[in-house]
Amino acid sequence: MRTGSSGEDVAFVKRFIGARRCGPASIEFDARTESGVRWYQGMRGLTADGIIDRLTWAEMGVRVTY
Repeated sequence: MRTGSSGEDVAFVKRFIGARRCGPASIEFDARTESGVRWYQGMRGLTADGIIDRLTWAEMGVRVTY
């Protein structure tokens, strides 16, 4: 997932990281969401690219099957 994505997974990420960093939970992955994801990735020692990939999901404790 990245900027421009939408759906319930985006809303989950926004709730997980928090409104302070990502803005209010919604289904739109916007610039503020990307900024929050970059912050989270940096804090967890991941590459801070703002893209939710397998490693970022795993760090959040989410099992992905794709």
